[in-house]
Amino acid sequence: MLIKVKTLTGKETKIRAIFKKKFAKMSEESSLKHGKKPPDLNPAALADIEREACLIAKEFYKLNKNIQLSLNQISAASVCNMQTCQDTIQETCDSVEKCVAEESELRKKAADLSRSMEPIYKLQTKINTIKTLIINLDTQI
Repeated sequence: MLIKVKTLTGKETKIRAIFKKKFAKMSEESSLKHGKKPPDLNPAALADIEREACLIAKEFYKLNKNIQLSLNQISAASVCNMQTCQDTIQETCDSVEKCVAEESELRKKAADLSRSMEPIYKLQTKINTIKTLIINLDTQI
């Protein structure tokens, strides 16, 4: 049973070939150390180990893909949030500039109104003077 799995670097690897090479090397090293012949291996046990290794490799690949997808989604959300913040700040700056311009225009209009009201203020002063004279005249009569 051979299974092709992509590694983190993107290369495809065959689980059985790697497993057999590693196991053979470990067996040789072990037998050389002890000076004994390596024990006979049970083919069914090797098949079980190989099957489990394949399942682990598949599960690892799925988990890696899920992590990659999650990171991509987080990155997309971060970019979206940054764009939203930038747009909001720009709109706020535009609103503040507009408010400052409108306030300046309002102050100019208030100053113009105040200047146009000067004759009315003078007339009010004259009316108050006449009113005072009438009250004084009325008290004397």
